[in-house]
Amino acid sequence: MTPRTAPLRLLMTTDSVSGVWSYTLELCRALGAHNVRILLASMGGRLSAGQLAAAARLLHVELHQRSFKLEWMRDPWADVAAAGTWLQWLAREFQPEILHFNHYAFGSLHWPAPVLVVGHTCVCSWFAAVRRQPVGPEWQRQVQATRAGLRGADVVTAPTATMLAELI
Repeated sequence: MTPRTAPLRLLMTTDSVSGVWSYTLELCRALGAHNVRILLASMGGRLSAGQLAAAARLLHVELHQRSFKLEWMRDPWADVAAAGTWLQWLAREFQPEILHFNHYAFGSLHWPAPVLVVGHTCVCSWFAAVRRQPVGPEWQRQVQATRAGLRGADVVTAPTATMLAELI
């Protein structure tokens, strides 16, 4: 088998407002040692100066950011749709071999490469564990988007086996 010489191209989503940012940067750092070129698409709000500086230190990472609302934010659906369009444009330009989404809804869109969705949290399991009740009707669109994104993914994983088991 001939060793790969060109970097593997990975498009990955992250956000500026949760622990997903730390997870993403740690993963990007680790992938740098494995000949992976990453287009990192950040959403959820503007990145801080510290976040921008941390990303700039990763020479194999090309950062793009928009302030689109995330799935779990109040009334996010116009932004989620716009973010999906933006991500599809980035994918056409970057031509990734793998798409790594740290957000659910994008897994349900059409992509030119295999899709990995990572589940970091789940509104249904959070309500069950913290509030000891099922989610209310105001969360149903988010639940539907999560389910569709998980079904659309080629692979679903989570940082822990417990989180993976809790996904919708």
